[in-house]
Amino acid sequence: RGVCKEWRKIIDDTATLWPPLVHGFGSEMAERAITLSKLEPLSINIRYQPWDDSHARVAEHLQRVNEFQVETDDWVTVERSRLALRASTAPELRSFCMCASFDNLEGHRRAILDNDILQATPPRNLQIVSVYGCTIMLPSPLFTSSLLSLRVDLCDVWRNLDELVDTFSALPLLTTFGWDMSSRALFNTDSPVRFEKSNFLVSTRQPIALPHMSALELACPAACAAALMHFLVIPPSCQVRLTDGSTLSDVAIGDILPREEVQASLTASVGDHISRTYPAHTHTGYHYVSITTDEDSIPGPGALLIEGHRMVDRPEDRNTYPRCDIALFVPEEDEDPTVYSDTLAPILDGIFQWPFMNVTTFRLEIDHIGFSSPASWNAVLRSMSQLRHVFLSRGYPDASDAISGLGQALGDHLDLAPNLTHIELHMLSFTPPRQECLAEALGRRHMSGLPPVTLYVDECDDIGPDGGLEDILRVHADGAVHLELSRRTHGRGPREITYSNSS
Repeated sequence: RGVCKEWRKIIDDTATLWPPLVHGFGSEMAERAITLSKLEPLSINIRYQPWDDSHARVAEHLQRVNEFQVETDDWVTVERSRLALRASTAPELRSFCMCASFDNLEGHRRAILDNDILQATPPRNLQIVSVYGCTIMLPSPLFTSSLLSLRVDLCDVWRNLDELVDTFSALPLLTTFGWDMSSRALFNTDSPVRFEKSNFLVSTRQPIALPHMSALELACPAACAAALMHFLVIPPSCQVRLTDGSTLSDVAIGDILPREEVQASLTASVGDHISRTYPAHTHTGYHYVSITTDEDSIPGPGALLIEGHRMVDRPEDRNTYPRCDIALFVPEEDEDPTVYSDTLAPILDGIFQWPFMNVTTFRLEIDHIGFSSPASWNAVLRSMSQLRHVFLSRGYPDASDAISGLGQALGDHLDLAPNLTHIELHMLSFTPPRQECLAEALGRRHMSGLPPVTLYVDECDDIGPDGGLEDILRVHADGAVHLELSRRTHGRGPREITYSNSS
Protein backbone atom coordinates (compact mmCIF):
# COMPACT_ATOMS: atom_id res chain seq x y z
CA ARG A 1 0.00 0.00 0.00
CA GLY A 2 2.94 2.29 0.59
CA VAL A 3 4.69 1.50 -2.70
CA CYS A 4 2.88 3.90 -4.99
CA LYS A 5 -0.35 5.83 -5.25
CA GLU A 6 -1.72 3.55 -7.98
CA TRP A 7 -1.31 0.39 -5.91
CA ARG A 8 -2.61 2.20 -2.86
CA LYS A 9 -5.82 3.08 -4.71
CA ILE A 10 -6.20 -0.52 -5.97
CA ILE A 11 -5.75 -1.90 -2.47
CA ASP A 12 -8.08 0.64 -0.89
CA ASP A 13 -10.74 -0.09 -3.50
CA THR A 14 -10.53 -3.89 -3.09
CA ALA A 15 -12.93 -4.45 -0.20
CA THR A 16 -12.32 -8.20 0.05
CA LEU A 17 -8.70 -7.63 1.16
CA TRP A 18 -9.64 -5.84 4.36
CA PRO A 19 -11.79 -8.10 6.62
CA PRO A 20 -8.81 -10.29 7.69
CA LEU A 21 -6.98 -7.14 8.84
CA VAL A 22 -9.66 -6.06 11.30
CA HIS A 23 -8.24 -8.06 14.24
CA GLY A 24 -4.70 -8.28 15.54
CA PHE A 25 -3.18 -5.12 14.06
CA GLY A 26 -4.23 -2.42 16.49
CA SER A 27 -7.21 -0.11 16.77
CA GLU A 28 -6.15 2.25 13.96
CA MET A 29 -5.86 -0.59 11.46
CA ALA A 30 -9.14 -2.07 12.72
CA GLU A 31 -10.96 1.18 12.01
CA ARG A 32 -9.38 1.50 8.56
CA ALA A 33 -10.12 -2.15 7.68
CA ILE A 34 -13.76 -1.86 8.73
CA THR A 35 -14.20 1.25 6.62
CA LEU A 36 -12.39 -0.02 3.52
CA SER A 37 -14.06 -3.44 3.67
CA LYS A 38 -17.28 -1.58 2.83
CA LEU A 39 -20.13 -4.13 2.87
CA GLU A 40 -17.96 -7.27 3.02
CA PRO A 41 -18.84 -9.72 5.83
CA LEU A 42 -17.01 -9.31 9.14
CA SER A 43 -16.35 -11.77 11.95
CA ILE A 44 -15.79 -11.81 15.68
CA ASN A 45 -13.50 -14.67 16.63
CA ILE A 46 -12.25 -14.84 20.22
CA ARG A 47 -10.38 -17.93 21.39
CA TYR A 48 -9.36 -17.45 25.02
CA GLN A 49 -8.11 -13.91 24.46
CA PRO A 50 -9.43 -10.69 26.01
CA TRP A 51 -12.09 -8.55 24.40
CA ASP A 52 -10.27 -5.64 22.73
CA ASP A 53 -11.00 -2.49 20.73
CA SER A 54 -11.19 -4.35 17.43
CA HIS A 55 -13.96 -6.60 18.76
CA ALA A 56 -15.85 -3.59 20.07
CA ARG A 57 -15.55 -1.82 16.73
CA VAL A 58 -16.79 -4.86 14.81
CA ALA A 59 -19.66 -5.25 17.27
CA GLU A 60 -20.85 -1.80 16.20
CA HIS A 61 -21.33 -3.34 12.73
CA LEU A 62 -23.10 -6.50 13.87
CA GLN A 63 -25.40 -6.32 10.86
CA ARG A 64 -22.40 -7.26 8.68
CA VAL A 65 -21.10 -10.07 10.91
CA ASN A 66 -21.49 -13.57 9.47
CA GLU A 67 -19.44 -15.43 12.09
CA PHE A 68 -19.60 -14.92 15.86
CA GLN A 69 -17.23 -17.28 17.68
CA VAL A 70 -16.41 -16.72 21.36
CA GLU A 71 -14.56 -19.31 23.45
CA THR A 72 -13.53 -17.85 26.77
CA ASP A 73 -13.08 -18.30 30.49
CA ASP A 74 -13.12 -14.53 31.07
CA TRP A 75 -16.29 -13.07 32.54
CA VAL A 76 -15.69 -9.60 31.07
CA THR A 77 -15.50 -11.07 27.57
CA VAL A 78 -18.78 -12.90 28.15
CA GLU A 79 -20.57 -9.78 29.35
CA ARG A 80 -19.31 -7.60 26.50
CA SER A 81 -20.25 -10.27 23.97
CA ARG A 82 -23.72 -10.47 25.47
CA LEU A 83 -24.20 -6.70 25.39
CA ALA A 84 -23.03 -6.59 21.77
CA LEU A 85 -25.53 -9.28 20.83
CA ARG A 86 -28.38 -7.34 22.42
CA ALA A 87 -27.52 -4.06 20.68
CA SER A 88 -28.32 -4.96 17.09
CA THR A 89 -29.74 -7.47 14.67
CA ALA A 90 -27.35 -9.72 12.72
CA PRO A 91 -29.18 -10.59 9.50
CA GLU A 92 -26.04 -12.02 7.82
CA LEU A 93 -25.03 -14.28 10.71
CA ARG A 94 -24.34 -17.84 9.49
CA SER A 95 -22.33 -19.36 12.34
CA PHE A 96 -22.66 -18.74 16.09
CA CYS A 97 -20.57 -20.22 18.90
CA MET A 98 -20.55 -19.23 22.56
CA CYS A 99 -18.35 -21.39 24.79
CA ALA A 100 -18.20 -20.06 28.36
CA SER A 101 -16.00 -22.57 30.18
CA PHE A 102 -16.07 -21.54 33.82
CA ASP A 103 -15.08 -24.15 36.37
CA ASN A 104 -15.69 -22.14 39.53
CA LEU A 105 -17.69 -18.97 39.24
CA GLU A 106 -18.45 -17.22 42.49
CA GLY A 107 -22.18 -17.11 42.98
CA HIS A 108 -22.75 -19.48 40.07
CA ARG A 109 -22.67 -16.67 37.51
CA ARG A 110 -23.42 -17.95 34.04
CA ALA A 111 -23.45 -16.53 30.55
CA ILE A 112 -27.10 -15.76 29.79
CA LEU A 113 -28.26 -15.50 26.20
CA ASP A 114 -31.54 -13.64 26.68
CA ASN A 115 -34.42 -13.98 24.27
CA ASP A 116 -33.85 -10.38 23.18
CA ILE A 117 -30.36 -10.95 21.77
CA LEU A 118 -30.14 -9.90 18.13
CA GLN A 119 -33.13 -7.75 19.08
CA ALA A 120 -35.21 -10.93 19.04
CA THR A 121 -34.82 -11.13 15.25
CA PRO A 122 -33.63 -14.48 13.84
CA PRO A 123 -30.84 -14.19 11.25
CA ARG A 124 -32.15 -15.09 7.82
CA ASN A 125 -29.51 -17.74 7.06
CA LEU A 126 -28.11 -18.93 10.37
CA GLN A 127 -26.88 -22.49 9.83
CA ILE A 128 -24.61 -23.46 12.73
CA VAL A 129 -25.15 -22.88 16.46
CA SER A 130 -22.89 -24.28 19.18
CA VAL A 131 -23.33 -23.24 22.82
CA TYR A 132 -21.48 -24.45 25.91
CA GLY A 133 -21.98 -23.54 29.55
CA CYS A 134 -24.72 -20.94 29.04
CA THR A 135 -28.33 -20.30 29.92
CA ILE A 136 -30.48 -19.82 26.81
CA MET A 137 -33.79 -18.09 27.38
CA LEU A 138 -36.69 -19.26 25.21
CA PRO A 139 -37.90 -18.38 22.68
CA SER A 140 -34.44 -17.79 21.25
CA PRO A 141 -33.69 -16.15 17.88
CA LEU A 142 -30.82 -18.64 17.58
CA PHE A 143 -33.30 -21.49 17.04
CA THR A 144 -34.37 -20.46 13.57
CA SER A 145 -35.78 -22.48 10.68
CA SER A 146 -32.61 -22.21 8.57
CA LEU A 147 -30.52 -24.05 11.17
CA LEU A 148 -28.59 -27.11 9.98
CA SER A 149 -26.44 -27.92 13.01
CA LEU A 150 -27.23 -27.39 16.70
CA ARG A 151 -24.99 -28.41 19.60
CA VAL A 152 -25.94 -27.58 23.18
CA ASP A 153 -23.60 -28.77 25.94
CA LEU A 154 -24.03 -28.21 29.68
CA CYS A 155 -26.61 -25.51 29.06
CA ASP A 156 -29.80 -24.62 30.89
CA VAL A 157 -32.33 -24.39 28.05
CA TRP A 158 -35.34 -26.69 28.10
CA ARG A 159 -37.29 -27.33 31.28
CA ASN A 160 -39.01 -30.45 29.97
CA LEU A 161 -39.46 -32.68 26.95
CA ASP A 162 -42.36 -30.60 25.60
CA GLU A 163 -40.10 -27.56 25.23
CA LEU A 164 -37.38 -29.62 23.57
CA VAL A 165 -39.80 -31.14 21.05
CA ASP A 166 -41.22 -27.66 20.36
CA THR A 167 -37.73 -26.48 19.45
CA PHE A 168 -37.30 -29.37 17.02
CA SER A 169 -40.60 -28.49 15.37
CA ALA A 170 -39.10 -25.12 14.40
CA LEU A 171 -35.97 -26.67 12.82
CA PRO A 172 -37.14 -28.61 9.74
CA LEU A 173 -33.74 -28.53 7.99
CA LEU A 174 -31.70 -29.79 10.94
CA THR A 175 -29.02 -32.34 10.01
CA THR A 176 -26.97 -32.54 13.22
CA PHE A 177 -28.01 -32.30 16.86
CA GLY A 178 -25.73 -32.73 19.85
CA TRP A 179 -26.87 -32.44 23.47
CA ASP A 180 -24.62 -33.14 26.45
CA MET A 181 -26.25 -33.14 29.86
CA SER A 182 -24.31 -36.10 31.23
CA SER A 183 -23.80 -36.41 34.95
CA ARG A 184 -20.10 -37.11 34.32
CA ALA A 185 -19.67 -33.70 32.68
CA LEU A 186 -21.86 -31.80 35.15
CA PHE A 187 -19.95 -33.17 38.13
CA ASN A 188 -16.78 -31.57 36.70
CA THR A 189 -18.27 -28.08 36.75
CA ASP A 190 -19.59 -25.72 39.37
CA SER A 191 -22.72 -25.18 37.32
CA PRO A 192 -26.06 -24.74 39.08
CA VAL A 193 -27.68 -26.73 36.27
CA ARG A 194 -28.75 -30.20 37.27
CA PHE A 195 -30.54 -32.35 34.75
CA GLU A 196 -33.97 -33.45 35.99
CA LYS A 197 -34.50 -36.79 34.28
CA SER A 198 -38.13 -37.03 35.33
CA ASN A 199 -38.98 -33.94 33.25
CA PHE A 200 -37.74 -35.59 30.05
CA LEU A 201 -39.64 -38.87 30.03
CA VAL A 202 -43.12 -37.81 28.86
CA SER A 203 -44.38 -35.33 26.28
CA THR A 204 -47.83 -34.23 25.17
CA ARG A 205 -46.58 -33.23 21.71
CA GLN A 206 -46.92 -35.05 18.40
CA PRO A 207 -43.85 -36.65 16.76
CA ILE A 208 -41.76 -34.27 14.64
CA ALA A 209 -40.39 -35.24 11.21
CA LEU A 210 -36.73 -34.35 10.67
CA PRO A 211 -36.09 -35.81 7.21
CA HIS A 212 -32.57 -34.37 6.87
CA MET A 213 -31.19 -35.54 10.22
CA SER A 214 -27.89 -37.38 9.68
CA ALA A 215 -26.25 -37.30 13.13
CA LEU A 216 -27.86 -37.41 16.58
CA GLU A 217 -25.52 -37.29 19.59
CA LEU A 218 -27.10 -37.51 23.03
CA ALA A 219 -25.27 -37.55 26.36
CA CYS A 220 -27.99 -38.08 28.94
CA PRO A 221 -29.74 -40.94 30.74
CA ALA A 222 -30.75 -43.61 28.23
CA ALA A 223 -34.38 -43.34 29.34
CA CYS A 224 -34.45 -39.68 28.29
CA ALA A 225 -32.84 -40.52 24.96
CA ALA A 226 -35.49 -43.19 24.37
CA ALA A 227 -38.29 -40.75 25.21
CA LEU A 228 -36.89 -38.06 22.91
CA MET A 229 -36.32 -40.44 19.99
CA HIS A 230 -39.93 -41.57 20.29
CA PHE A 231 -40.95 -38.06 19.22
CA LEU A 232 -38.40 -37.66 16.41
CA VAL A 233 -39.08 -39.19 13.00
CA ILE A 234 -35.55 -39.42 11.59
CA PRO A 235 -34.13 -41.29 8.58
CA PRO A 236 -33.07 -44.90 9.22
CA SER A 237 -29.53 -44.04 8.09
CA CYS A 238 -29.11 -41.36 10.79
CA GLN A 239 -26.00 -41.94 12.90
CA VAL A 240 -26.97 -42.18 16.58
CA ARG A 241 -24.41 -41.86 19.36
CA LEU A 242 -25.74 -42.34 22.87
CA THR A 243 -23.62 -41.68 25.93
CA ASP A 244 -24.98 -42.74 29.31
CA GLY A 245 -22.87 -41.75 32.29
CA SER A 246 -24.42 -44.11 34.82
CA THR A 247 -25.18 -47.38 33.04
CA LEU A 248 -22.29 -49.43 34.39
CA SER A 249 -23.06 -48.61 38.01
CA ASP A 250 -25.48 -50.10 40.50
CA VAL A 251 -25.27 -46.94 42.61
CA ALA A 252 -27.97 -44.37 41.91
CA ILE A 253 -26.73 -40.86 41.14
CA GLY A 254 -29.58 -38.46 41.89
CA ASP A 255 -32.64 -39.85 40.16
CA ILE A 256 -30.76 -41.94 37.57
CA LEU A 257 -32.43 -45.19 36.60
CA PRO A 258 -31.02 -48.52 37.81
CA ARG A 259 -29.22 -50.62 35.23
CA GLU A 260 -32.17 -52.92 34.47
CA GLU A 261 -34.29 -50.02 33.26
CA VAL A 262 -31.34 -48.53 31.41
CA GLN A 263 -31.00 -51.75 29.41
CA ALA A 264 -34.61 -51.42 28.30
CA SER A 265 -34.00 -47.76 27.44
CA LEU A 266 -31.01 -48.63 25.25
CA THR A 267 -33.23 -51.02 23.32
CA ALA A 268 -35.99 -48.41 23.01
CA SER A 269 -33.57 -45.79 21.66
CA VAL A 270 -30.57 -47.06 19.68
CA GLY A 271 -31.91 -50.60 19.34
CA ASP A 272 -35.28 -49.66 17.90
CA HIS A 273 -33.76 -47.04 15.59
CA ILE A 274 -31.30 -49.45 13.97
CA SER A 275 -33.93 -52.19 13.76
CA ARG A 276 -35.76 -50.01 11.24
CA THR A 277 -32.90 -50.66 8.80
CA TYR A 278 -32.17 -54.22 9.92
CA PRO A 279 -35.46 -55.86 10.96
CA ALA A 280 -34.98 -59.20 12.70
CA HIS A 281 -36.76 -61.19 9.97
CA THR A 282 -34.28 -59.99 7.31
CA HIS A 283 -31.26 -61.57 9.05
CA THR A 284 -29.16 -58.50 8.27
CA GLY A 285 -26.91 -56.37 10.44
CA TYR A 286 -23.34 -55.33 11.12
CA HIS A 287 -20.31 -57.17 9.79
CA TYR A 288 -17.91 -56.28 12.55
CA VAL A 289 -18.25 -54.85 16.04
CA SER A 290 -15.65 -53.10 18.19
CA ILE A 291 -15.65 -52.66 21.96
CA THR A 292 -13.01 -50.19 23.08
CA THR A 293 -12.13 -47.60 25.67
CA ASP A 294 -13.93 -44.45 24.60
CA GLU A 295 -11.40 -41.95 23.25
CA ASP A 296 -13.63 -39.02 24.20
CA SER A 297 -13.56 -39.92 27.88
CA ILE A 298 -10.96 -39.91 30.60
CA PRO A 299 -9.24 -43.30 30.01
CA GLY A 300 -10.12 -45.87 32.60
CA PRO A 301 -11.97 -49.11 33.23
CA GLY A 302 -15.26 -47.24 33.51
CA ALA A 303 -15.34 -45.99 29.92
CA LEU A 304 -16.70 -48.20 27.17
CA LEU A 305 -17.53 -47.55 23.51
CA ILE A 306 -19.45 -50.08 21.40
CA GLU A 307 -19.53 -49.53 17.63
CA GLY A 308 -21.15 -51.49 14.81
CA HIS A 309 -19.85 -51.35 11.23
CA ARG A 310 -20.65 -52.77 7.83
CA MET A 311 -18.30 -53.59 4.98
CA VAL A 312 -19.04 -51.33 2.00
CA ASP A 313 -17.84 -51.46 -1.59
CA ARG A 314 -17.58 -47.70 -1.98
CA PRO A 315 -16.52 -45.04 0.57
CA GLU A 316 -19.60 -42.96 -0.24
CA ASP A 317 -21.81 -45.85 0.95
CA ARG A 318 -20.56 -45.52 4.54
CA ASN A 319 -23.25 -42.99 5.36
CA THR A 320 -26.10 -45.02 3.93
CA TYR A 321 -26.48 -47.25 6.97
CA PRO A 322 -26.94 -46.33 10.64
CA ARG A 323 -23.82 -46.48 12.75
CA CYS A 324 -24.23 -47.96 16.21
CA ASP A 325 -22.26 -45.91 18.75
CA ILE A 326 -22.99 -46.50 22.43
CA ALA A 327 -20.73 -44.99 25.09
CA LEU A 328 -21.19 -46.18 28.67
CA PHE A 329 -19.49 -45.01 31.85
CA VAL A 330 -19.07 -45.67 35.52
CA PRO A 331 -19.22 -42.26 37.25
CA GLU A 332 -15.77 -41.20 38.44
CA GLU A 333 -16.66 -41.48 42.11
CA ASP A 334 -17.96 -45.03 41.62
CA GLU A 335 -15.25 -46.76 39.59
CA ASP A 336 -15.13 -49.90 41.73
CA PRO A 337 -13.77 -52.78 39.61
CA THR A 338 -15.98 -55.28 41.42
CA VAL A 339 -19.14 -53.32 40.71
CA TYR A 340 -17.92 -52.75 37.18
CA SER A 341 -17.38 -56.46 36.44
CA ASP A 342 -20.75 -57.37 37.89
CA THR A 343 -22.63 -54.79 35.86
CA LEU A 344 -20.81 -54.91 32.53
CA ALA A 345 -21.88 -58.41 31.50
CA PRO A 346 -25.67 -57.85 31.81
CA ILE A 347 -25.45 -54.63 29.78
CA LEU A 348 -23.43 -56.35 27.04
CA ASP A 349 -25.81 -59.30 27.07
CA GLY A 350 -28.78 -57.02 26.42
CA ILE A 351 -27.07 -55.14 23.58
CA PHE A 352 -25.79 -58.25 21.83
CA GLN A 353 -29.23 -59.83 21.89
CA TRP A 354 -30.22 -57.32 19.23
CA PRO A 355 -30.26 -59.42 16.03
CA PHE A 356 -28.38 -56.84 13.96
CA MET A 357 -25.48 -57.11 16.41
CA ASN A 358 -25.02 -60.85 16.02
CA VAL A 359 -26.63 -62.52 12.97
CA THR A 360 -24.07 -61.32 10.41
CA THR A 361 -21.12 -60.32 12.60
CA PHE A 362 -17.97 -62.18 11.57
CA ARG A 363 -15.31 -60.03 13.31
CA LEU A 364 -15.07 -58.77 16.90
CA GLU A 365 -12.45 -56.21 17.97
CA ILE A 366 -11.66 -55.75 21.67
CA ASP A 367 -9.15 -53.55 23.51
CA HIS A 368 -10.98 -53.13 26.81
CA ILE A 369 -9.88 -54.26 30.26
CA GLY A 370 -13.45 -55.21 31.13
CA PHE A 371 -12.95 -58.38 29.10
CA SER A 372 -10.55 -59.73 31.70
CA SER A 373 -13.76 -61.24 33.04
CA PRO A 374 -15.00 -64.37 31.22
CA ALA A 375 -18.57 -63.21 31.96
CA SER A 376 -18.10 -60.30 29.55
CA TRP A 377 -16.90 -62.64 26.80
CA ASN A 378 -19.76 -65.03 27.43
CA ALA A 379 -22.33 -62.22 27.20
CA VAL A 380 -21.01 -61.14 23.79
CA LEU A 381 -20.09 -64.48 22.20
CA ARG A 382 -23.10 -66.57 23.12
CA SER A 383 -25.23 -65.00 20.36
CA MET A 384 -22.52 -64.77 17.68
CA SER A 385 -23.01 -67.95 15.72
CA GLN A 386 -21.32 -66.50 12.61
CA LEU A 387 -18.26 -65.05 14.34
CA ARG A 388 -14.99 -66.14 12.73
CA HIS A 389 -12.37 -63.62 13.82
CA VAL A 390 -11.50 -62.15 17.24
CA PHE A 391 -8.97 -59.30 17.30
CA LEU A 392 -7.45 -58.35 20.68
CA SER A 393 -5.17 -55.35 21.20
CA ARG A 394 -3.62 -53.67 24.21
CA GLY A 395 -5.77 -50.59 24.75
CA TYR A 396 -5.49 -48.32 27.78
CA PRO A 397 -5.51 -49.48 30.52
CA ASP A 398 -3.64 -52.58 29.34
CA ALA A 399 -6.18 -55.20 28.25
CA SER A 400 -3.74 -58.14 28.15
CA ASP A 401 -5.72 -59.98 30.82
CA ALA A 402 -8.52 -60.23 28.25
CA ILE A 403 -6.55 -63.16 26.77
CA SER A 404 -7.18 -65.15 29.94
CA GLY A 405 -10.81 -63.99 30.03
CA LEU A 406 -11.30 -65.27 26.48
CA GLY A 407 -9.59 -68.56 27.30
CA GLN A 408 -11.75 -69.16 30.36
CA ALA A 409 -14.96 -68.33 28.49
CA LEU A 410 -14.15 -70.60 25.54
CA GLY A 411 -13.03 -73.41 27.82
CA ASP A 412 -16.07 -73.28 30.10
CA HIS A 413 -18.63 -72.93 27.31
CA LEU A 414 -17.67 -75.04 24.32
CA ASP A 415 -20.72 -73.91 22.37
CA LEU A 416 -19.57 -70.28 22.21
CA ALA A 417 -18.80 -68.93 18.72
CA PRO A 418 -18.83 -72.36 17.00
CA ASN A 419 -17.42 -70.92 13.74
CA LEU A 420 -14.46 -69.15 15.34
CA THR A 421 -11.35 -69.88 13.25
CA HIS A 422 -9.03 -66.89 13.79
CA ILE A 423 -7.72 -65.16 16.91
CA GLU A 424 -5.34 -62.22 16.51
CA LEU A 425 -3.30 -60.80 19.39
CA HIS A 426 -1.73 -57.40 18.79
CA MET A 427 0.81 -55.69 21.07
CA LEU A 428 -0.29 -57.61 24.16
CA SER A 429 1.62 -59.15 27.03
CA PHE A 430 1.28 -62.82 26.04
CA THR A 431 2.82 -64.47 29.09
CA PRO A 432 3.17 -68.28 29.44
CA PRO A 433 0.23 -68.50 31.91
CA ARG A 434 -1.99 -66.70 29.40
CA GLN A 435 -0.66 -68.94 26.65
CA GLU A 436 -1.60 -72.05 28.64
CA CYS A 437 -5.09 -70.74 29.45
CA LEU A 438 -5.88 -70.01 25.80
CA ALA A 439 -4.24 -73.20 24.51
CA GLU A 440 -6.17 -75.44 26.91
CA ALA A 441 -9.47 -73.85 25.89
CA LEU A 442 -8.77 -74.21 22.17
CA GLY A 443 -7.65 -77.80 22.71
CA ARG A 444 -10.89 -78.67 24.48
CA ARG A 445 -12.93 -77.04 21.72
CA HIS A 446 -11.10 -79.00 19.06
CA MET A 447 -11.63 -82.27 20.92
CA SER A 448 -15.37 -81.52 21.02
CA GLY A 449 -15.44 -81.36 17.22
CA LEU A 450 -15.01 -77.65 16.56
CA PRO A 451 -12.57 -76.50 13.84
CA PRO A 452 -8.95 -75.61 14.61
CA VAL A 453 -8.02 -71.97 15.14
CA THR A 454 -5.29 -69.94 13.47
CA LEU A 455 -3.55 -67.84 16.13
CA TYR A 456 -1.83 -64.68 14.91
CA VAL A 457 0.67 -63.19 17.38
CA ASP A 458 1.71 -59.71 16.29
CA GLU A 459 4.25 -57.59 18.19
CA CYS A 460 3.41 -59.22 21.52
CA ASP A 461 5.92 -59.25 24.38
CA ASP A 462 6.62 -61.43 27.42
CA ILE A 463 6.15 -64.59 25.34
CA GLY A 464 9.07 -66.33 27.04
CA PRO A 465 12.09 -68.12 25.58
CA ASP A 466 12.37 -69.07 21.92
CA GLY A 467 10.16 -72.04 21.16
CA GLY A 468 8.29 -71.79 24.45
CA LEU A 469 5.00 -70.74 22.90
CA GLU A 470 5.18 -73.53 20.34
CA ASP A 471 5.84 -76.06 23.12
CA ILE A 472 2.86 -74.85 25.16
CA LEU A 473 0.56 -75.07 22.14
CA ARG A 474 1.82 -78.55 21.33
CA VAL A 475 1.28 -79.83 24.88
CA HIS A 476 -2.07 -78.17 25.61
CA ALA A 477 -3.66 -77.83 22.16
CA ASP A 478 -2.01 -80.40 19.91
CA GLY A 479 -3.56 -80.00 16.46
CA ALA A 480 -6.05 -77.34 17.59
CA VAL A 481 -3.96 -74.26 16.81
CA HIS A 482 -2.07 -73.10 13.74
CA LEU A 483 0.44 -70.51 14.97
CA GLU A 484 1.54 -67.54 12.88
CA LEU A 485 4.09 -65.13 14.34
CA SER A 486 4.73 -61.70 12.86
CA ARG A 487 8.25 -60.87 11.75
CA ARG A 488 8.68 -58.62 14.78
CA THR A 489 7.52 -61.33 17.17
CA HIS A 490 9.00 -64.53 15.75
CA GLY A 491 11.88 -65.93 17.78
CA ARG A 492 12.23 -62.92 20.08
CA GLY A 493 12.26 -62.79 23.84
CA PRO A 494 10.78 -59.84 25.71
CA ARG A 495 13.96 -57.73 25.72
CA GLU A 496 14.56 -58.22 22.01
CA ILE A 497 10.94 -57.41 21.17
CA THR A 498 11.06 -54.23 23.25
CA TYR A 499 14.24 -53.17 21.49
CA SER A 500 12.73 -53.95 18.08
CA ASN A 501 9.62 -51.90 18.81
CA SER A 502 11.65 -48.92 19.97
CA SER A 503 13.72 -48.97 16.83
